[in-house]
Amino acid sequence: MTKHTSSPWNWTEGSPSITCTWNGTEHTIATVGSSTLSWHEDPACAAREAGANARLIAAAPELLEVLETLVERSNLSTNSSVNTEDWDYTYGNKNMLKAKAIIAKAKGY
Repeated sequence: MTKHTSSPWNWTEGSPSITCTWNGTEHTIATVGSSTLSWHEDPACAAREAGANARLIAAAPELLEVLETLVERSNLSTNSSVNTEDWDYTYGNKNMLKAKAIIAKAKGY
């Protein structure tokens, strides 16, 4: 399985590109264009939605990292004494199961 491009991924307002910096050089890793949102009749709405999509894509590596940390923490709490502060994040909780599914989706499992 191929690992995603290392983070952080960056996006600048008004730009269609999601970038990362590698060896001191900025590289485009994805492009989101409002022209691909052809179901919108309003070009301004399409541009705003493209920007929101780009922000979400740019945040993906950090979102994945946080989810993995929460799942790891849950696994630790279920293998030792239960910490009641962590109870909502324990194995079997519907949100934890959803987090695990999102991690699998992101990693291509």
